[in-house]
Amino acid sequence: MQKPKILFVLNRESYNFQRLKTRDGIQALWELHRFGQVHIRETEYSGHATQIVRENINKGYDLVISAGGDGTLNEVVNGLIGHDIPLGILPLGITNVFALELGIPMNPLKAIRVILNGNTRKVDLGEANGRLFTMMAGAGLDGYVIHNLSHEFKKKYGAPSHIIEGLRSYRTYTPKPIRVRADGRDLGTGYEVIIANTASYGGKFKISPVASVDDGFLDVVIFRNSGILRDTRYFFSVIINRHLYLEDVSIYRAKDIHLEGSGVYYHIDSEKGGLLPLHVRVREKAVRVYVPE
Repeated sequence: MQKPKILFVLNRESYNFQRLKTRDGIQALWELHRFGQVHIRETEYSGHATQIVRENINKGYDLVISAGGDGTLNEVVNGLIGHDIPLGILPLGITNVFALELGIPMNPLKAIRVILNGNTRKVDLGEANGRLFTMMAGAGLDGYVIHNLSHEFKKKYGAPSHIIEGLRSYRTYTPKPIRVRADGRDLGTGYEVIIANTASYGGKFKISPVASVDDGFLDVVIFRNSGILRDTRYFFSVIINRHLYLEDVSIYRAKDIHLEGSGVYYHIDSEKGGLLPLHVRVREKAVRVYVPE
């Protein structure tokens, strides 16, 4: 019986790449090679993972593995879309939000065994200005922070890099209103808007606790006000998962969302986006992912 053909997309620049050099990492790769024909392709620059998948997707591969962080996963998904080839996730990034959401272990050996067990789940994706995302798109302060956050800074400081850059960027940030429409409804304005496919935001924080990756909807979280006192309250409320109890935070479920605002930055899966407008829609059951049973 012929072994399955595996496209293994590896980002050596991932924050936790060293996990592959541990005993469990070496064992994981050994078990994977024993299971199938593994073709390793290493990324060399931003966007390369998408290019790798698109150039190889029609060469008879039976599954694709994203070995990196959420950014690498985002690129792999953008190359894989439209093909019913299952996706495996080997989490090597800083927070690995999507893997956490699906219950995929951070240990490389356990993560590879999830793939080898063969249990898959069809999950939704978001599409923002034509670019797919697994977790979220955001506009406002976090879009501005991501715009200013360099890859080198993020790799040096790891998970705290977003908070450090957030405190630094806040000094030069000018809040601007964001107009929100969802499924044809006018939802008013806010100063920070998160469109979430997952409940998790930056790891253990739950930006929308009821969000699910296979419910056919995206969750729209609107922070209505701005200013240092309100922003501080929002920040600490998100940390303790109490922000949805605030009277000036709104949440909606929708399939099609449009954001407008002058000079407002947005991000897609914590990667640089651009300036609004931003049109977002859900892509239901768009990709098949290996998950624990």
